[in-house]
Amino acid sequence: MRRLVFAVIGLGLVAVVVIGLTQSRGDNATPKAATISAAQARQQLAGAPAPLAALHDQANELLSGGNDAFQARMRRLKGYPVVVNGWAAWCGPCRAEFPYLQQLSVQEGKRVAFLVANEGVEQVELTAPWKAVEAAGGEPVLIAPESGEVQAFEHLDKADTFEATEAVADVDAADYDGLVLPGGVANPDRLRRVPEAVDFTRGFFEAGKPVAAICHAPWVLVEAGVVDGRTLTSFPSLRTDIRNAGGTWVDEEVHVEAGLVSSRKPDDLDAFCAKAIEEIAEGVHAEQRAATVGS
Repeated sequence: MRRLVFAVIGLGLVAVVVIGLTQSRGDNATPKAATISAAQARQQLAGAPAPLAALHDQANELLSGGNDAFQARMRRLKGYPVVVNGWAAWCGPCRAEFPYLQQLSVQEGKRVAFLVANEGVEQVELTAPWKAVEAAGGEPVLIAPESGEVQAFEHLDKADTFEATEAVADVDAADYDGLVLPGGVANPDRLRRVPEAVDFTRGFFEAGKPVAAICHAPWVLVEAGVVDGRTLTSFPSLRTDIRNAGGTWVDEEVHVEAGLVSSRKPDDLDAFCAKAIEEIAEGVHAEQRAATVGS
């Protein structure tokens, strides 16, 4: 009889513990994922771009091929909205990984034009942003008035030479996701006298695509007629030119306005590169296009 009593008491304690645990789950309970039928999913994805529509069939797919397969998948999804699993709302590792996946899906495969003269570009203002684009997963392309050798400078002294793979007359802004204009006194002075370089630069503004210009590079922007009504910075000696072109000059390490990134000098490169990558990752800026079309 005593054993039976103890057994009943034991069962009662287990029941109390189970009930208590069930009632105490509250906000810590594992969320139930909202489910929809395959037909509903297809209906919601009707008319979606193929890479997005295919996501339904790829749900919970385990990719074979390692990192190469993962990178290829992200390239196919570049520029599209990221679909987030509801579990990520509470899953710590998921939340930690999501910004990386989002950044990778947006930046992977971005083609960024670097426009320079065949002689005179300030070397560090070319190489630092170039490395930043590569580190972000983008593809930098060196463009000059003539394809072939580009002679860089360290202030007034000749530095290294680089290979321009494209002549500016043969390229179109539509084929690139962003434009970087390095400085150097002679570099933009030469570029602004090349009509194809000026038109190529203006094409990015007309399309609302990000443009990053440092040091003396805004001379090209003045020539392209895209400074009027905008606020930017540059090497201080350009402030009168910018104001005469209808722009507002500010003395800042980096200034960002609707896709236009500008900085003053090589000492500002860290901030310049970070903002340039950020704006390029964001993609088209409608405000930049609206401010250019008709100007």
